[in-house]
Amino acid sequence: MLVSVNWLKDYVDIDEDVEQLAERLTMSGSNVEGIEYIGKEIEKVVIGQVLKVEDHPNADKLVVCQVTTGDDNYQIITGATNVKEKDKVPVALPGSVISGGQKLKTAKLRGLPSYGMLCSAQELGLDEHGLPEEMKDGILILPQDAPLGTDVKEYLGLEDAVIDFEITKVTAVSLAMPTMLKQSGLF
Repeated sequence: MLVSVNWLKDYVDIDEDVEQLAERLTMSGSNVEGIEYIGKEIEKVVIGQVLKVEDHPNADKLVVCQVTTGDDNYQIITGATNVKEKDKVPVALPGSVISGGQKLKTAKLRGLPSYGMLCSAQELGLDEHGLPEEMKDGILILPQDAPLGTDVKEYLGLEDAVIDFEITKVTAVSLAMPTMLKQSGLF
C-alpha cells in the first residue's frame, strides 16, 4: 500500500522526518517496505508565462517562445504543439535539474539560442494519468492563477515522500491509515 506523507499531514501533525516516521510505523506493527522520494531531484524549475509563440525560421517542427518568469524574459525553443500565448507553464532555466537528474544549459536549436525548456509532466516526474490528451505529449499547462516565478515543486506539491507498506493477510485493519496512525501514537 502506497501512502503519501503529504496526505498524512492533512490529517495529523507530523514533526519528524520521513525516516523517523517510517521507523515509528514499523515499530507499531506496520511493516514499511520502502520510501520513495517524489520530486527530490527537481531543482530551480519555476512558473512562467508564454508571451509570444512564433514559427522557428529554420525548422518546421519547432516554435520560438518568448517566456517571462516575472523577473526576466527568456527565449525558449520547443517542439511541443500545445503551447500558446498566455499559457502558464513550468520553465527550467539553465542550471535547473529535471526528472532523471538532467541539468539544463543554454543550447542552440537550428541556429537559435534556447535559454531553457518548457516542461512536460514527465519531465517533472509526474504521472500522466488523468491529464488531458494534449498534455500527455506536450507541455504541462498550469492554471492561469499560478503565480509567476514560484517554484514548481512548491506549487504542485511535488516535494513528497511515499511510504510503501506491506499488506499482510493477517488483518484488514492494516488497510486503515487512521488505525495505523493511532497505533504509532501519531493520531
